[in-house]
Amino acid sequence: MGAMLSSSTAGMPALNWLSYGKTIGVPLNAPFILDLAILKFSCAVEMGINVAQIITITIAMLFYRYIAQKL
Repeated sequence: MGAMLSSSTAGMPALNWLSYGKTIGVPLNAPFILDLAILKFSCAVEMGINVAQIITITIAMLFYRYIAQKL
């Protein structure tokens, strides 16, 4: 939901702050490569988070807490 919200508001001047985010990890265009002559292993892991995702995760956690108390 957060990623969808972020991509849909990226072009709107008033809401483009929702798409501000950072990516951490080993990038896909420059993966970690381990070459053992007979075996070559490459690994790339990236995780990106933005403001919209943080807001939707927080809302989901609060909603879950509310629902869990009702049961």
